[in-house]
Amino acid sequence: MVTDRRTVLVVGAGVSGLTTAWELVARGHPVRMIAELPPEWTTSAKAGASWGPYALAHPRAVEWCKISYLRLAAMAARNDPRYGIRMVDGMEAAKSIVTPPDWAQWVPSFRLCAPGTVPSGYAMAWKYRLPLVDMSRYLLHLAEKLRTRGVETASHRVSTFTELAGQADVIVNCTGLGARDLLDDHEVAPVRGQLVVVKNPGISEFFQEYEDGEDDGGHGYPGEMTYYLPHGPVAVLGGYASRDGESLVPSPELRAGIVERCVAVEPLLAGAEFLADKVGLRPTRTLTRVEHERIGGQHIVHNYGHGGVGLTLSWGCAAEVARLIKEL
Repeated sequence: MVTDRRTVLVVGAGVSGLTTAWELVARGHPVRMIAELPPEWTTSAKAGASWGPYALAHPRAVEWCKISYLRLAAMAARNDPRYGIRMVDGMEAAKSIVTPPDWAQWVPSFRLCAPGTVPSGYAMAWKYRLPLVDMSRYLLHLAEKLRTRGVETASHRVSTFTELAGQADVIVNCTGLGARDLLDDHEVAPVRGQLVVVKNPGISEFFQEYEDGEDDGGHGYPGEMTYYLPHGPVAVLGGYASRDGESLVPSPELRAGIVERCVAVEPLLAGAEFLADKVGLRPTRTLTRVEHERIGGQHIVHNYGHGGVGLTLSWGCAAEVARLIKEL
Protein backbone atom coordinates (compact mmCIF):
# COMPACT_ATOMS: atom_id res chain seq x y z
CA MET A 1 0.00 0.00 0.00
CA VAL A 2 1.36 3.41 -1.01
CA THR A 3 1.32 5.81 1.93
CA ASP A 4 1.15 9.60 1.96
CA ARG A 5 3.83 11.07 4.23
CA ARG A 6 2.58 14.66 4.28
CA THR A 7 2.35 15.79 7.87
CA VAL A 8 -1.05 16.66 9.31
CA LEU A 9 -2.09 18.66 12.37
CA VAL A 10 -5.67 17.87 13.47
CA VAL A 11 -7.30 20.60 15.57
CA GLY A 12 -10.02 19.30 17.89
CA ALA A 13 -10.39 16.06 19.87
CA GLY A 14 -14.10 15.29 19.63
CA VAL A 15 -15.44 12.39 17.62
CA SER A 16 -14.67 14.12 14.30
CA GLY A 17 -11.10 14.96 15.27
CA LEU A 18 -10.29 11.51 16.64
CA THR A 19 -11.76 9.56 13.73
CA THR A 20 -10.11 11.85 11.21
CA ALA A 21 -6.75 11.45 12.92
CA TRP A 22 -7.16 7.65 12.95
CA GLU A 23 -8.11 7.55 9.26
CA LEU A 24 -5.07 9.64 8.33
CA VAL A 25 -2.67 7.58 10.46
CA ALA A 26 -4.01 4.42 8.81
CA ARG A 27 -3.14 5.92 5.43
CA GLY A 28 0.44 6.65 6.48
CA HIS A 29 0.32 10.31 7.44
CA PRO A 30 2.41 11.49 10.39
CA VAL A 31 -0.29 13.11 12.55
CA ARG A 32 -0.29 15.41 15.57
CA MET A 33 -3.31 16.76 17.39
CA ILE A 34 -4.04 19.97 19.25
CA ALA A 35 -7.19 20.57 21.29
CA GLU A 36 -8.54 22.93 23.91
CA LEU A 37 -10.46 20.12 25.63
CA PRO A 38 -9.64 16.43 26.12
CA PRO A 39 -12.01 13.93 24.46
CA GLU A 40 -13.98 13.23 27.64
CA TRP A 41 -14.87 16.94 28.02
CA THR A 42 -16.05 17.55 24.48
CA THR A 43 -19.66 17.81 23.30
CA SER A 44 -19.20 14.40 21.67
CA ALA A 45 -18.85 12.79 25.10
CA LYS A 46 -22.31 14.03 26.07
CA ALA A 47 -24.09 12.33 23.18
CA GLY A 48 -26.65 9.51 23.56
CA ALA A 49 -25.32 8.03 21.28
CA SER A 50 -26.71 6.07 18.39
CA TRP A 51 -25.96 5.93 14.71
CA GLY A 52 -28.96 7.58 13.09
CA PRO A 53 -29.09 9.89 10.06
CA TYR A 54 -31.24 13.03 10.17
CA ALA A 55 -30.94 16.67 9.05
CA LEU A 56 -29.12 15.44 5.94
CA ALA A 57 -29.04 18.55 3.78
CA HIS A 58 -25.55 17.91 2.39
CA PRO A 59 -25.70 15.95 -0.91
CA ARG A 60 -22.95 13.56 0.31
CA ALA A 61 -24.41 13.04 3.79
CA VAL A 62 -26.14 9.69 3.25
CA GLU A 63 -23.00 8.28 1.61
CA TRP A 64 -20.92 9.39 4.61
CA CYS A 65 -23.48 7.91 7.02
CA LYS A 66 -23.26 4.54 5.28
CA ILE A 67 -19.48 4.49 5.58
CA SER A 68 -19.77 5.23 9.29
CA TYR A 69 -22.38 2.51 9.79
CA LEU A 70 -20.11 -0.11 8.25
CA ARG A 71 -17.11 0.99 10.31
CA LEU A 72 -19.06 1.04 13.58
CA ALA A 73 -20.69 -2.30 12.84
CA ALA A 74 -17.27 -3.82 12.13
CA MET A 75 -15.98 -2.54 15.47
CA ALA A 76 -19.03 -3.90 17.26
CA ALA A 77 -18.41 -7.32 15.68
CA ARG A 78 -15.09 -7.55 17.53
CA ASN A 79 -16.97 -7.77 20.84
CA ASP A 80 -14.24 -5.69 22.45
CA PRO A 81 -15.75 -3.82 25.43
CA ARG A 82 -13.10 -1.12 25.14
CA TYR A 83 -14.84 0.25 22.04
CA GLY A 84 -18.14 0.66 23.86
CA ILE A 85 -20.08 -0.28 20.69
CA ARG A 86 -22.95 -2.78 20.48
CA MET A 87 -25.40 -3.64 17.71
CA VAL A 88 -28.88 -3.24 19.19
CA ASP A 89 -32.37 -3.92 17.81
CA GLY A 90 -35.11 -1.37 18.23
CA MET A 91 -37.97 0.64 16.81
CA GLU A 92 -38.47 3.98 15.10
CA ALA A 93 -42.05 5.29 15.12
CA ALA A 94 -43.81 8.12 13.28
CA LYS A 95 -46.89 10.03 14.40
CA SER A 96 -48.29 10.10 10.86
CA ILE A 97 -48.15 7.76 7.88
CA VAL A 98 -44.82 8.36 6.16
CA THR A 99 -42.46 6.63 3.81
CA PRO A 100 -39.52 5.30 5.84
CA PRO A 101 -36.29 7.07 4.87
CA ASP A 102 -34.28 5.42 2.12
CA TRP A 103 -31.29 4.85 4.38
CA ALA A 104 -33.36 2.83 6.89
CA GLN A 105 -34.32 0.29 4.26
CA TRP A 106 -30.74 -0.86 3.57
CA VAL A 107 -29.90 -1.24 7.27
CA PRO A 108 -29.82 -4.97 8.22
CA SER A 109 -33.03 -6.40 9.70
CA PHE A 110 -35.21 -3.47 8.59
CA ARG A 111 -38.89 -4.39 8.65
CA LEU A 112 -42.19 -2.59 9.02
CA CYS A 113 -44.13 -3.21 12.23
CA ALA A 114 -47.60 -4.73 12.23
CA PRO A 115 -50.25 -2.14 13.22
CA GLY A 116 -51.01 -3.90 16.51
CA THR A 117 -47.37 -3.56 17.64
CA VAL A 118 -47.09 0.22 17.13
CA PRO A 119 -46.96 2.20 20.41
CA SER A 120 -49.98 4.29 21.38
CA GLY A 121 -49.90 7.76 19.84
CA TYR A 122 -47.98 6.66 16.75
CA ALA A 123 -49.36 5.83 13.31
CA MET A 124 -46.66 3.47 12.08
CA ALA A 125 -43.23 2.12 12.96
CA TRP A 126 -40.35 0.04 11.67
CA LYS A 127 -37.60 -1.98 13.30
CA TYR A 128 -33.94 -2.34 12.49
CA ARG A 129 -30.53 -2.85 14.11
CA LEU A 130 -28.07 -0.04 14.64
CA PRO A 131 -24.84 0.70 16.54
CA LEU A 132 -25.22 2.14 20.04
CA VAL A 133 -22.07 3.74 21.41
CA ASP A 134 -20.94 4.54 24.93
CA MET A 135 -19.25 7.75 23.84
CA SER A 136 -17.01 8.30 26.85
CA ARG A 137 -15.54 4.81 26.49
CA TYR A 138 -15.37 5.04 22.70
CA LEU A 139 -13.59 8.40 22.61
CA LEU A 140 -11.05 7.38 25.24
CA HIS A 141 -10.33 4.15 23.36
CA LEU A 142 -9.78 6.00 20.09
CA ALA A 143 -7.47 8.44 21.88
CA GLU A 144 -5.50 5.58 23.43
CA LYS A 145 -5.21 3.81 20.05
CA LEU A 146 -3.83 7.01 18.56
CA ARG A 147 -1.28 7.31 21.37
CA THR A 148 -0.07 3.79 20.67
CA ARG A 149 0.46 4.86 17.04
CA GLY A 150 2.64 7.75 18.15
CA VAL A 151 0.10 10.56 17.78
CA GLU A 152 0.93 13.35 20.24
CA THR A 153 -1.80 15.70 21.48
CA ALA A 154 -1.07 19.19 22.78
CA SER A 155 -3.53 21.03 25.01
CA HIS A 156 -4.01 24.54 23.64
CA ARG A 157 -6.77 26.95 22.65
CA VAL A 158 -6.27 28.05 19.07
CA SER A 159 -7.16 31.71 18.51
CA THR A 160 -6.42 31.83 14.79
CA PHE A 161 -5.23 29.38 12.18
CA THR A 162 -2.48 31.85 11.31
CA GLU A 163 -0.68 30.91 14.54
CA LEU A 164 -0.48 27.31 13.29
CA ALA A 165 0.95 28.16 9.87
CA GLY A 166 3.93 26.04 8.94
CA GLN A 167 3.47 23.49 11.74
CA ALA A 168 2.33 20.81 9.28
CA ASP A 169 1.81 20.33 5.57
CA VAL A 170 -1.96 20.24 6.16
CA ILE A 171 -4.10 21.45 9.06
CA VAL A 172 -7.45 19.72 9.56
CA ASN A 173 -10.09 21.84 11.27
CA CYS A 174 -12.32 19.69 13.51
CA THR A 175 -13.14 22.49 15.97
CA GLY A 176 -16.93 22.10 15.92
CA LEU A 177 -18.59 25.13 17.46
CA GLY A 178 -15.20 26.80 17.75
CA ALA A 179 -15.17 27.29 13.97
CA ARG A 180 -17.78 30.01 14.44
CA ASP A 181 -15.19 32.36 15.90
CA LEU A 182 -12.04 30.95 14.33
CA LEU A 183 -13.40 31.46 10.82
CA ASP A 184 -16.07 34.07 11.52
CA ASP A 185 -18.50 31.52 10.09
CA HIS A 186 -21.96 32.88 10.87
CA GLU A 187 -23.60 29.71 9.56
CA VAL A 188 -22.38 27.83 12.64
CA ALA A 189 -24.85 27.95 15.51
CA PRO A 190 -25.18 26.11 18.81
CA VAL A 191 -28.18 23.88 19.34
CA ARG A 192 -28.69 23.20 23.03
CA GLY A 193 -29.44 19.58 23.82
CA GLN A 194 -30.46 17.88 27.06
CA LEU A 195 -30.59 14.16 27.90
CA VAL A 196 -31.36 12.17 31.04
CA VAL A 197 -29.40 9.16 32.27
CA VAL A 198 -31.22 6.63 34.48
CA LYS A 199 -30.51 3.21 35.88
CA ASN A 200 -31.67 0.71 33.26
CA PRO A 201 -34.79 -1.09 34.57
CA GLY A 202 -34.36 -3.95 32.10
CA ILE A 203 -34.68 -2.39 28.63
CA SER A 204 -32.77 -4.18 25.88
CA GLU A 205 -34.11 -2.45 22.73
CA PHE A 206 -33.98 1.20 21.69
CA PHE A 207 -36.88 3.45 20.70
CA GLN A 208 -36.71 6.59 18.56
CA GLU A 209 -39.41 8.92 17.33
CA TYR A 210 -39.08 9.65 13.63
CA GLU A 211 -38.56 13.31 12.77
CA ASP A 212 -38.70 14.50 9.17
CA GLY A 213 -37.43 18.02 9.94
CA GLU A 214 -40.45 19.84 8.55
CA ASP A 215 -41.36 21.47 11.87
CA ASP A 216 -38.09 23.33 12.12
CA GLY A 217 -37.28 24.19 8.54
CA GLY A 218 -35.46 20.95 7.85
CA HIS A 219 -32.65 21.32 10.37
CA GLY A 220 -33.62 18.30 12.44
CA TYR A 221 -34.09 20.12 15.75
CA PRO A 222 -37.79 20.24 16.59
CA GLY A 223 -37.41 20.96 20.31
CA GLU A 224 -38.98 18.02 22.12
CA MET A 225 -37.97 14.53 20.97
CA THR A 226 -38.69 11.08 22.37
CA TYR A 227 -36.16 8.27 22.44
CA TYR A 228 -34.41 5.92 24.83
CA LEU A 229 -31.19 4.02 24.34
CA PRO A 230 -30.10 1.06 26.52
CA HIS A 231 -26.43 1.06 27.47
CA GLY A 232 -26.12 -1.98 29.69
CA PRO A 233 -26.64 -0.84 33.30
CA VAL A 234 -27.91 2.60 32.27
CA ALA A 235 -30.41 4.00 29.79
CA VAL A 236 -30.20 7.37 28.08
CA LEU A 237 -33.52 9.17 27.65
CA GLY A 238 -34.15 11.98 25.24
CA GLY A 239 -34.52 14.51 24.49
CA TYR A 240 -34.59 18.19 23.80
CA ALA A 241 -32.74 20.19 21.15
CA SER A 242 -33.38 23.83 20.33
CA ARG A 243 -31.67 27.12 19.54
CA ASP A 244 -32.66 28.66 22.88
CA GLY A 245 -29.33 29.76 24.29
CA GLU A 246 -25.97 28.37 25.31
CA SER A 247 -26.47 27.56 28.98
CA LEU A 248 -25.10 24.20 30.10
CA VAL A 249 -27.22 24.21 33.23
CA PRO A 250 -29.82 21.40 33.04
CA SER A 251 -33.50 22.28 33.25
CA PRO A 252 -35.58 20.26 35.75
CA GLU A 253 -38.67 21.03 33.68
CA LEU A 254 -37.11 19.62 30.52
CA ARG A 255 -35.93 16.57 32.46
CA ALA A 256 -39.44 15.90 33.71
CA GLY A 257 -40.86 16.22 30.19
CA ILE A 258 -38.27 13.85 28.75
CA VAL A 259 -38.99 11.20 31.37
CA GLU A 260 -42.76 11.59 30.95
CA ARG A 261 -42.59 11.11 27.18
CA CYS A 262 -40.36 8.05 27.45
CA VAL A 263 -42.53 6.45 30.14
CA ALA A 264 -45.56 6.86 27.88
CA VAL A 265 -43.82 4.57 25.37
CA GLU A 266 -42.09 2.24 27.83
CA PRO A 267 -43.78 1.93 31.26
CA LEU A 268 -40.74 0.08 32.62
CA LEU A 269 -39.03 3.46 32.83
CA ALA A 270 -41.51 4.75 35.41
CA GLY A 271 -39.62 5.25 38.63
CA ALA A 272 -36.23 4.43 37.11
CA GLU A 273 -33.45 5.81 39.31
CA PHE A 274 -32.18 9.17 38.05
CA LEU A 275 -28.41 9.26 37.61
CA ALA A 276 -27.48 12.39 35.67
CA ASP A 277 -28.39 15.08 33.19
CA LYS A 278 -26.33 15.65 30.07
CA VAL A 279 -26.36 19.08 28.43
CA GLY A 280 -24.32 20.00 25.37
CA LEU A 281 -24.18 22.44 22.48
CA ARG A 282 -24.39 20.73 19.10
CA PRO A 283 -22.29 22.55 16.46
CA THR A 284 -24.94 22.98 13.77
CA ARG A 285 -24.47 24.37 10.27
CA THR A 286 -26.78 24.59 7.26
CA LEU A 287 -24.40 22.26 5.43
CA THR A 288 -21.69 20.21 7.08
CA ARG A 289 -18.41 21.68 5.85
CA VAL A 290 -15.86 19.21 4.53
CA GLU A 291 -13.68 21.06 2.05
CA HIS A 292 -10.19 22.39 1.34
CA GLU A 293 -9.17 26.02 1.75
CA ARG A 294 -5.88 27.94 1.72
CA ILE A 295 -5.44 30.50 4.47
CA GLY A 296 -2.26 32.56 4.20
CA GLY A 297 -0.68 29.90 2.02
CA GLN A 298 -1.48 27.11 4.49
CA HIS A 299 -3.49 24.09 3.36
CA ILE A 300 -6.51 23.67 5.64
CA VAL A 301 -9.16 20.97 5.30
CA HIS A 302 -12.34 21.74 7.20
CA ASN A 303 -14.47 19.07 8.87
CA TYR A 304 -17.10 20.70 11.06
CA GLY A 305 -20.78 21.60 11.35
CA HIS A 306 -22.09 18.08 12.02
CA GLY A 307 -24.78 19.12 14.50
CA GLY A 308 -26.24 16.14 16.34
CA VAL A 309 -24.96 13.57 13.83
CA GLY A 310 -21.24 13.79 14.52
CA LEU A 311 -20.95 10.08 15.28
CA THR A 312 -23.18 9.15 12.34
CA LEU A 313 -21.07 11.14 9.88
CA SER A 314 -17.69 10.66 11.54
CA TRP A 315 -16.00 7.91 9.53
CA GLY A 316 -17.49 9.05 6.23
CA CYS A 317 -16.27 12.59 6.74
CA ALA A 318 -12.87 11.30 7.85
CA ALA A 319 -12.56 9.36 4.60
CA GLU A 320 -13.51 12.50 2.67
CA VAL A 321 -10.82 14.50 4.48
CA ALA A 322 -8.27 11.84 3.53
CA ARG A 323 -9.40 12.03 -0.10
CA LEU A 324 -9.09 15.80 -0.17
CA ILE A 325 -5.59 15.67 1.25
CA LYS A 326 -4.56 13.03 -1.27
CA GLU A 327 -5.73 15.29 -4.12
CA LEU A 328 -3.81 18.39 -2.96
